[in-house]
Amino acid sequence: MNYPRPAGLAPLFLAFAVACDVTPPVPPPPNAEDVYACGLHEDVETPDNFLVFDKESEGLALLIVRKWEEQGAGMSAIYSLAAFAITHEDTTRCLNDTALFDYQSSHHNWMDEATAEVDELTWTLGISFQPEDDPVTSPWVWTFPLEATDAAGATAVGPVLLDLVEGNP
Repeated sequence: MNYPRPAGLAPLFLAFAVACDVTPPVPPPPNAEDVYACGLHEDVETPDNFLVFDKESEGLALLIVRKWEEQGAGMSAIYSLAAFAITHEDTTRCLNDTALFDYQSSHHNWMDEATAEVDELTWTLGISFQPEDDPVTSPWVWTFPLEATDAAGATAVGPVLLDLVEGNP
C-alpha cells in the first residue's frame, strides 16, 4: 500500500507547535520576597525595626526599616526612616539614602507616616491605628494605606490598603 508522503517537515512541525502550547508562563505577582531580597533588614537590631507589607493583587510589596531615635511624649517613640524597598510594576527599588526619606511620628504612633522619593514619585505609607468605622462602637484596627504622587501632586498609585506581612507597627 502506498501512502502519500508529506511535503517536507513543515506540516509535521506546524502540527506539533499547535498541539503544544509554547506560550511563556506568566510571572507570579510581586510579593514580600521581592523586597526581602534587598537585604536592607538583615542587620536590624532592637530598638531598630522593620515592617514588611504587600498587596499581590496590586503588584505591590514594601519594606521599611525604622530606627528608634528617642522617647516621645507618653508611650510614643520617635522614629526615623533608615531604609525603604518597594516593588511596583515588576521593578524592585532598594534605597538606604536617608536624604530621600521622612518619618512623621504621632502620639502613641497611632497615625505615623513614612515617605520616600523613588523614581520621581513620592510614596507615602500611613501606619494608622484607628476605629474601623464609628469611634464609639467600632473596634480599633491597624491600616496601612500606600499612595504615590508625582511632582505636580497628582496621584499616580493608590491609595492601596497594604497587608502587613511581618513586623509590629
